[in-house]
Amino acid sequence: MTTDPNTLLTALNVKIDDRLAGALTAAIWHNRATGQPVTRLLTAYDH
Repeated sequence: MTTDPNTLLTALNVKIDDRLAGALTAAIWHNRATGQPVTRLLTAYDH
C-alpha cells in the first residue's frame, strides 16, 4: 500500500498548524491571566 506524498504533507501541515495555534492561544491566555501589558500589536506589521 502506497500513500500519496501530498496527503502526507497535508497531514503534516495540519498537525503543525494545530500545534502553532495551541501555542499562540496558550501564550495569549498566559499574558492576560498574569496581567502582562500589551507591548506589541500585530497590526503594527500590517502594511
